[in-house]
Amino acid sequence: MEQKKENIFLSVSGMHCASCAGIITRAIKKVSGVEDANVNFASEKAHVSYDSQIANVPTIVSAVEKAGYKARIYNAEDSEAVQKKK
Repeated sequence: MEQKKENIFLSVSGMHCASCAGIITRAIKKVSGVEDANVNFASEKAHVSYDSQIANVPTIVSAVEKAGYKARIYNAEDSEAVQKKK
């Protein structure tokens, strides 16, 4: 069976420190089919590479939520809204 590698960016909220980012990274990497995950505390984003024949976005988001945080698919407009607030 051929792998169907996908990449997604998630907006992650509820992090208080870099340790939170590590917890989320480990939670995402435990999802079957996830090849790599990188969570950035400062930007509140996660980049996830996964095999779409095994894993899917709702499962990945659920793993973040089970770890005690909130996640949704990243939208570039989210970043612009944050910048306008500052």
